[in-house]
Amino acid sequence: MKSFHNVLIDNAGRIFDQDLFELDFQNSRSKNLKAVNMSNEIKISRSNKSGASFISHVESYYGGILYPHYGHFLLESLSRLSTYNGVNEIIWSSVMQDKFTKYQWDILSFLLPKGTSVRLITNLAFFGKINIADRGFIITNRCTKTHLEFLHRVGEKVGLNNDFMNQKIWITRRGIRSIENEQLLESALVKLGWIVVDTSRLPVAKQVGIFTSAKVIAGVRGSGLHTVIFSKRTDLKMIIVGRQEDPAYEANRDNYDLINSAMRLCVTRINGNTNIRDVSRAKFIADLINACVERETSHAMDI
Repeated sequence: MKSFHNVLIDNAGRIFDQDLFELDFQNSRSKNLKAVNMSNEIKISRSNKSGASFISHVESYYGGILYPHYGHFLLESLSRLSTYNGVNEIIWSSVMQDKFTKYQWDILSFLLPKGTSVRLITNLAFFGKINIADRGFIITNRCTKTHLEFLHRVGEKVGLNNDFMNQKIWITRRGIRSIENEQLLESALVKLGWIVVDTSRLPVAKQVGIFTSAKVIAGVRGSGLHTVIFSKRTDLKMIIVGRQEDPAYEANRDNYDLINSAMRLCVTRINGNTNIRDVSRAKFIADLINACVERETSHAMDI
C-alpha cells in the first residue's frame, strides 16, 4: 500500500505529481502531463487544482479502472479491494462508462461494508491524499490467495441454489466469439443430462449460485466462467473448451490457470479443432466433455 499526496488522477488511471509529472506506483517520475496524449484537452495550471473537475481533501482509496466488460471488471476492477480499510471513499477511473451498472453495484454490495462511499471519476481529479494498494490479480500474471479469499465473500453471501445443485452445467457463449455451431454441441450435451445456461441473462446472485452449487461447469473459454472466483469450493470441476481464433493464445498461461493454481480446482482444458462441423462432431465432443466429469485431476488435451 502506498500513499500519494496532492496528486492528480485522470480517467485512464494515470497519476501525476505537483509538478505535473506522471508517476508510476513506485513513486518514480516518468513523463510530463503536457506530453501525454489525454483523452480530452485539459487546461491546467501548476497549482494542480484549477484544471480538475473534482477536488478532494479527505483521504481516499483508489479502486482502479472501472471496466464495463464483465470479465475485466471481475479480474481487474476488483483487484485492489482486498486491502480496503472499510473507511475511506473508494475512487474508480473510467473512460468507457460514466456510471456504475447494476451488475457492478450488485457485486460491490456483496464485497464492501454497507454504506461504503464510492465515486467514479471520468475527468481529471485532485486528491490531497489517496492510498493505492498492489493488485491481487494481474491479467495472465498473478492471482493471490488473499485476494481470492476476499472475493469468496460473494459466494458465502449468495449461498447454494437448489436449481443447480449437483448438476452438470454448460454455460453458453452462442454467437459471441464462440466455436462454430455451438448449438449442436449444446443439443448433444442436453441428451447426456447437461443443463444449458445463458449466464448473461441472469442476475449476479443466480450466476454465483451456479458456481456454489453445480457438480461440474463447462463452457467455451470466456468471461462467464470467471465467476468461479466468487466460489471457495475446491471440489468444483470445470471443463474449458478453447476457441480456435487464437491457437497460440490457447497454449499460453491464462487467467484460468492462475485461478486454478490458487484455488486448486480440477480443471480440464480441451483445445485444438473445437469447431462443430456437423452432428457427429458435436456428439464426439459432447461425449468427450461428459467423460471428463469423472476426472479427479487437472488435465489438458488437444483434439
